[in-house]
Amino acid sequence: MKRGDIIELGNHRVMCGDATNPDDVKELMDGRKAELLFTSPPYADLRTYENVSDLSIEHLAEFIKTWKEHTNYFGVNIGLIRRNYEIVPWWTPYIDAAHDAGLKLLAWNVWDKLSVGGIGSQVALFPIRHEWVFVFGEKYKTLNKTWLKRQPENADKDREVTRRNPDGTMTRQMRRYLPGRMKTMESICPVMTELRPIRSKHPACFPPELPLEYINAMTNSNDIVVDCFAGSGSTMMAAEMAGRKSCVMEINPKYCDVIEWRYNEWTKKQNN
Repeated sequence: MKRGDIIELGNHRVMCGDATNPDDVKELMDGRKAELLFTSPPYADLRTYENVSDLSIEHLAEFIKTWKEHTNYFGVNIGLIRRNYEIVPWWTPYIDAAHDAGLKLLAWNVWDKLSVGGIGSQVALFPIRHEWVFVFGEKYKTLNKTWLKRQPENADKDREVTRRNPDGTMTRQMRRYLPGRMKTMESICPVMTELRPIRSKHPACFPPELPLEYINAMTNSNDIVVDCFAGSGSTMMAAEMAGRKSCVMEINPKYCDVIEWRYNEWTKKQNN
């Protein structure tokens, strides 16, 4: 692929374009409105990216304003940056950009990667095994119940539980936990970091299982999912797993080819 190209991969549209360019975004979306944008912006000056002239955080944060009219909610994955062992709050421009666009910071979640990973994370004061996921939107949203409730021992027996009333008094009642009860996704999401061969094709990919959790919780079957810094295509693959349509954008032609390769490899496995 080359800059400006758009290809169709099953139910997904992939564009080689600039996430901060309104014309590119309009061309990709073509009148569509997504329910959720899930992405992980580049780590500014920590890495180099081909075909990108401005990697300042202030510039990258402009994607929020650019995409606001094309999606209802944003899920933005932000890793931690340290300099001289001190945490740098480099996420502030994203929060400011969201507020400037009229969006609220509805959730400040944690991605528990279940492992510490690279040397840089291992030598922190406390070895780092988490990243943030900021959720922005104009208004509160009721989530789908996607997590199975943990059942206590002897769950099939009645037990006395207490409930605090608005006036501070306590009410006791009998309750039985039924198997298969579901609950909404919580603020800490445990998903193992990407360890599969795709990491040889992209230096900073997150596993599809991470956006999949948010897609299942925040969208329904007819909704569209987008990713404006698509990288290796993890969000698109999560949309495929969830049975959703997606529109994704990646500025580097090399990684657009990776996205196409990844989708084709996935479909081959599903058909075998």
